[in-house]
Amino acid sequence: MPEDELVAEVNNRKTTWTAKRYAEFEGRPIKDVQRTMGTVLPSYKLNPEDRAEQQGWVSELQVDVSDLPKKWDWTNVNGQDFVGPVMNQGACGSCFSVAVAEMFTSRIRVASKNKVQKTISPDRVVKCSPYAQGCHGGFPYLASKHYQDFGGVTLTQQPYTGMDGKCPKIADKDMSTRATGYQYIGGYYGACKEKAMMRELFDHGPVVVGFEVGMGFNTYSGGVFKAEEKLPEKNHWERVNHAVLIVGYGTQNGVPYWRVKNSWGSFWGESGFFKIKRGDDNLNIEHMAVAAYPTVGHEFPPKKGSIFMEQGTKSWGHHYMTVTGAATAAVQTKSKTTAKTHRRAESHKIEDPAFARGAAKDSHRDSDREKLFKRGPAVETEEVQQLPDEIVPETVADSVVEEDAAEWPQA
Repeated sequence: MPEDELVAEVNNRKTTWTAKRYAEFEGRPIKDVQRTMGTVLPSYKLNPEDRAEQQGWVSELQVDVSDLPKKWDWTNVNGQDFVGPVMNQGACGSCFSVAVAEMFTSRIRVASKNKVQKTISPDRVVKCSPYAQGCHGGFPYLASKHYQDFGGVTLTQQPYTGMDGKCPKIADKDMSTRATGYQYIGGYYGACKEKAMMRELFDHGPVVVGFEVGMGFNTYSGGVFKAEEKLPEKNHWERVNHAVLIVGYGTQNGVPYWRVKNSWGSFWGESGFFKIKRGDDNLNIEHMAVAAYPTVGHEFPPKKGSIFMEQGTKSWGHHYMTVTGAATAAVQTKSKTTAKTHRRAESHKIEDPAFARGAAKDSHRDSDREKLFKRGPAVETEEVQQLPDEIVPETVADSVVEEDAAEWPQA
């Protein structure tokens, strides 16, 4: 079978990552593969010479990372987890909203010194944002804008259902977070580079990135993934079809990597996480990273004395290295980092269209397996990147909590 051959080829190469078959998700018809993938990029063309010039500007900025530790992981800063549980986005093309909500959740933990552990819900942007297309896809950048303009809520206030639906009415005064700002890392689209991403990740917390699922990625089992081929550009844009959260970086067996939180459930990859080669824009993962800076509470601008984060005002990484004594461990040792994944009611089905698209590209199979997808065929689109006080940790809503054979709640 083609997928067996692909897995065997990857594993026989003894490269930096390993592959395996996910039998539950094989064989979606090609017609389904090309659905639920977002909206089409505008026709504006960024010429190769423009891209080269932009990267030159970024190089001239000379981002200084000499003070950064050799390894950093927000899931384990001297035993503290600032990231939280892995979720499964289901068949909804909501990766852009899931990743941004998880960035807000993590950065609120960072800014509150882990005292505020409310989980921000991706459902608000999916159902309520004028800047996105719901389960048909959207921009992480514009999802971040939604938080500044309208605010976000917790999973308790609005559980994630994994489907489009009517926007629940929640008063502005009941918003749990806003954004003081948001940006493409590097300052504008196309200016992103490895060092700028490392700087932002260390100073402020996890960052959202887009990348192109393909090149065997859907079979990832462990190690440091790397694609041997460079993906072609689409109308001079780097192609992406999935958004995820980078939580750390490091080096494994001499290979620099990003550690990334996916949204396909904790059974996939390395307990829901994966590593991908860092420094060469593997699968286009280093070209359009997004950062946003959250508040705790609905006030905007935030009141003096409230908890919030602002761009460039403080290095939270250095703060935690100082207060936890993590500096020596982070720089001089190869400490084990354990991804804290939650016990979610998970069906062990990766329904995200980006996964199915990647699987179909690699295996070119066309058998009918719609029975695995209980809500029927997905909507035809293509998800690409376009054009407060004493708060106690909150209980994650049942709709995102993981057991075998669980189903998404009905709207």
